[in-house]
Amino acid sequence: MTERTQPAAAVEPELRALQVVRPAAGGMVRHVAVLSAGLRERGIAVSVAGPRSALQAHEAMRLDVDHDLPIAARFNALTDVRSIARLRRLVAQPPAFDVVHPHGLRAAWIAAFVGNRSSVSCIVTAHNLPDLSGMPARVAARISLRRAHAIVAVSQAVADRIAALGADRQRMQVIPNGVPLRPVRDAGCIVGARRALGLPEEAVVLVAVGRLSPEKGYDVLLSAIPRMQSVFPQTILAVVGAGPSEADLAALIARMGLESAVRLVGFVADVGPWLSAADIVVVPSRSEGQGLVALEAMAVGVPVVASRVGGLPEVIKDGVTGLLVVPDDAEGLADALICLARQPDMRQRMGEAGRMRVEDSFSIETMQDRHAALYRSMRKGLQD
Repeated sequence: MTERTQPAAAVEPELRALQVVRPAAGGMVRHVAVLSAGLRERGIAVSVAGPRSALQAHEAMRLDVDHDLPIAARFNALTDVRSIARLRRLVAQPPAFDVVHPHGLRAAWIAAFVGNRSSVSCIVTAHNLPDLSGMPARVAARISLRRAHAIVAVSQAVADRIAALGADRQRMQVIPNGVPLRPVRDAGCIVGARRALGLPEEAVVLVAVGRLSPEKGYDVLLSAIPRMQSVFPQTILAVVGAGPSEADLAALIARMGLESAVRLVGFVADVGPWLSAADIVVVPSRSEGQGLVALEAMAVGVPVVASRVGGLPEVIKDGVTGLLVVPDDAEGLADALICLARQPDMRQRMGEAGRMRVEDSFSIETMQDRHAALYRSMRKGLQD
């Protein structure tokens, strides 16, 4: 009797996802790059669409843009219609995408008219607290959020803000950004980092990292430096980043006579050495969706002084991993910095507590796992 051949097992179709990114720099670009890499490791084919020239301006961001998709930085009816049409053509081409995942409300608006297709899920990630001062932008945001099959917010503060725009909380979940755990610093690491960066070993070193724009509050931080210097004359502030406020900040530094104390470092591919050199990392933001820089500092064991705004209180435990201060209060910010600068033992304890908090609650692996599970649940929901 001839042995009967068993039919080959059906192969699970590969889930394909398209990340859609507006013109952005810094945290959002790093997030998409890390998320895409993690999803690929979990068996999901990922492509990225966005304005290639803007997103790949800094090669160190390591975000490969597969499909050049121009997206205007601000709402513009004519250019948006063209971008929407281009994205629809891209999604209609085989092989089909299962998930379209725009990041930020600008990209969500462009993707809003693609995700309503029966075979494509649209997942929107809200990274920041939206400032929608114009009626067209508010209407576009509401339409985008209502058309999304699922909404990810990077913090509860962001979730609450977009819920006020009409987002359905039942389709929303909070998935905080994760950061890599760098090697824990020791005294030798700090000294080595300062020597490499040309920083005085004996100085109190403050580091701020981020886009140079008004919402980051760097003007408030500069206003706090003279008070800090009255107690610690050898205070050095390094501001790492680039952006539209660079000229204004340089002019303010000159007017205040802070040229010897403040360094505008510019864009840096790897902020690790600057974090390692810091006594304190400062996040003086007026608005902040989550606070990725605060997490990166905590991951290497550096205490953080930050504004009590947006998602920052969800990241920093006041008095445990750092200190929270009232935004736009230069005097209060200076007092918090002086308090920590005076107490190296407190800085050590807060740094260790911050490292543990990142390990427990803000790992990259957890963030990637939760997104992969969400993608697969979206596909299953469409198939059902």
